[in-house]
Amino acid sequence: MNDRKFINDDGQELVESHSLSEFEFWNRELRELKESGEIFEYESDLASRERNGRIVARTRHLTFALLCSWERRFGYTSINESIFGGYRVRVDKLLLADGAPDLLQQFSAVYRRLQEAAETSPDRDATEELSQAITTCRRILKAVVDHVLPPQDQPSATGHPLDDAHHRNRLFEFTKQTIASKSSNKLTDVMIAGLYDRFVAVDTMTNKAVHAVIAFETANLCALNTHIICGEIISLHDLQHGVTPETE
Repeated sequence: MNDRKFINDDGQELVESHSLSEFEFWNRELRELKESGEIFEYESDLASRERNGRIVARTRHLTFALLCSWERRFGYTSINESIFGGYRVRVDKLLLADGAPDLLQQFSAVYRRLQEAAETSPDRDATEELSQAITTCRRILKAVVDHVLPPQDQPSATGHPLDDAHHRNRLFEFTKQTIASKSSNKLTDVMIAGLYDRFVAVDTMTNKAVHAVIAFETANLCALNTHIICGEIISLHDLQHGVTPETE
């Protein structure tokens, strides 16, 4: 409406209400009449024709800018989906190569629970679905840790227990043994610690009935990070033993 406003000769603020197709039709008609040399009464209405031309030009510009914006948005989305999709395929191959197809089924169960939570109506509590998803993420992570570093009776060199109940200690011990670079090891440990913190955060949110959208976003990040970290752990384990999915 603002783009179509104008002030007439009497000082009134009016709005051009014609459609773009009408603007283009009359501009074409006037152009053809002018080229034919005929005298017509619209020739004096130069301001109106210029105003109509600006409306058409502005609309074309805005439409083009919007299309460019959508193209960039869709392109960015497809690139991100391609990146994560490719990594997810690689992780799935690692899980299959390591004889853990049941973990793939558990990941599918996690995403199903998250989908159910996302489709939940606003008047219904979705904490049960989110809690189930996070519980499954914990089980997946523990299963991967059990695979790369089984429970041990003896503690680590720093005195931390490495039994079945302390799989977090075993995971940090595994990264310490397999990653030679201290900086890389620290980065991986920070990622792992962040995942465990997210597990606790979702539990706290669901128990306190925090806004469903916030809890869902945090749970979704837990699932994605679980997938990424599990892939990295198995990849480190395979590299340690000189095994890759392609060679098995």
